[in-house]
Amino acid sequence: ELCRDLSSVSIQMMKLKDLFPACDVASMVINSPWLLSEDSETIRSELDALRDIFPFAGEGGTPGVDRMVQAVPQLLDSTFTY
Repeated sequence: ELCRDLSSVSIQMMKLKDLFPACDVASMVINSPWLLSEDSETIRSELDALRDIFPFAGEGGTPGVDRMVQAVPQLLDSTFTY
């Protein structure tokens, strides 16, 4: 169904790139295709929750939250981290 609406796919890809500017969004979608159907505001909200949970991510050479999500997309379910 999703492949029939290429316009929506490309819009979602642009939204994901905006949310994850330092990440390979295409690779993320290949590994986690559900990202194409997830509401971008929900993803943004989960990213904000992760930033609260991991306030020092991205400091001192550690990966930032966006890189953590690229490696483990399940982190976008912030309850997964508890």
